[in-house]
Amino acid sequence: MRLIDEAEKLFQGEIVELARPECLRLLAQSRVGRVAVNDADGPLVAPVNGRTDGVDVYFRLREGSLLAAALADGRASYEIDGFDEFRQAGWSVLVRGDAHRISPEDLPEHRSEWPRPWAAGERDVWIRLSGDTISGRRLQP
Repeated sequence: MRLIDEAEKLFQGEIVELARPECLRLLAQSRVGRVAVNDADGPLVAPVNGRTDGVDVYFRLREGSLLAAALADGRASYEIDGFDEFRQAGWSVLVRGDAHRISPEDLPEHRSEWPRPWAAGERDVWIRLSGDTISGRRLQP
């Protein structure tokens, strides 16, 4: 059994912290992430089509959805990641901050570049998560 344990250690990767510029670069390239918030029933995590402007994250939700209700005004997080299962490697970036409903006029100037939600139906609730912390990690093979 000891030989198997030693062999497994050879294939385990190392986790390294990502510098802020690398986190911002990965955020700027991503168009899909997950939003996490606590609601009355506990943690709620849902995928969204998002766009970042620096460390602020913008996305649209359906009025009346659980996520829209939970994000009325409060703390939330937004996470993106990428994986390479063959190499057993990957990365993740996490933004934490206050989430608020905004109007489309409050979007940064380049709003024409914002991704359209993949899910059918109206998504007329705009949310800005004003990131106050950002962190990232990479698992290297």
